[in-house]
Amino acid sequence: MADVEGVRLLLHARQLRGRMTLVEASRRAGLNRDELSRLEKGETTQVRFSTIAKLLVAYGCSLADLVEVERVPAAAPLYAGALAALEAGVLGGDRPGRRAVRRSSDLDVISEDEEATFAPAVAGASRRRRPAVGTVHQ
Repeated sequence: MADVEGVRLLLHARQLRGRMTLVEASRRAGLNRDELSRLEKGETTQVRFSTIAKLLVAYGCSLADLVEVERVPAAAPLYAGALAALEAGVLGGDRPGRRAVRRSSDLDVISEDEEATFAPAVAGASRRRRPAVGTVHQ
């Protein structure tokens, strides 16, 4: 049902239902059939106390029969396995990593001789094809 800080809660609603159909059990507990199905499959992580109370009454069981509390060892960080493999020499960490390098092309470099061949910019001229918004076109 839920894993919170090393504690796992397991809901045994499916085992307690026994041979009852899902529809019959949902009517008996006063729950929606889909809600009961999600509870039994463990697809929900938050259950209201009123829902637990309804299940206890419908199945005629105690809280200890319905919910099991289990201690779970703390999970290692995701990178722990990779770090251990790197230290063991399995990953081959002696190779340098790949770097992104921007390579210049011939188009990026302009010599002073080529610069003179460009058309000089006309003062006040705009490169816009359309007139600016709000100006009157003549």
